[in-house]
Amino acid sequence: VVSAEYSTNGTDWSAMTAQDGSFNSPTEAVSATFFSPASSGELNVCVRGTDAAGNTGSQACTTLTVDGDGPLSSSLSLDPNPADPGAQVSLTASVDDTSTGNTNLASAEYRLAGGAWAPMLAGDGGFDSPLEQVTAQFTAPTGSASVEVCVQATDVLGNTGAAVCVTLDINTPT
Repeated sequence: VVSAEYSTNGTDWSAMTAQDGSFNSPTEAVSATFFSPASSGELNVCVRGTDAAGNTGSQACTTLTVDGDGPLSSSLSLDPNPADPGAQVSLTASVDDTSTGNTNLASAEYRLAGGAWAPMLAGDGGFDSPLEQVTAQFTAPTGSASVEVCVQATDVLGNTGAAVCVTLDINTPT
């Protein structure tokens, strides 16, 4: 083997390097470093080698999944809503990475009225799949007629999805 090349998604062929420092045997371990696309999707990576007689072998290809998008949050539900000031409120939501990378979820969190993010629990006891039902309990705040409650999730690759929000109405004393 005297050389090896790679191509991504049918682009021009680019040189690879021999792992042992030189192309000098019938079998070579080779490597290349390239940038993944900025957006999520699939990348087709192909490799081929050429021998000392100038014969280029057939390409071997694999698909690399690129995940740059965070999970989607949806189906936010508050119980009760409206709530009395100081009442316990249950928050449930669905967080889903199946269409944005299909990697397992690492966490979900919620935020009241633009405050600090607080952790949520996976409904099945652990973040171990790309789709989870999540829950949290909090105390309805006082002094407001309504507050925004937002949820976001992060996958195991560190991609955090956009926050999705719902309004919690607070009963006002009469």
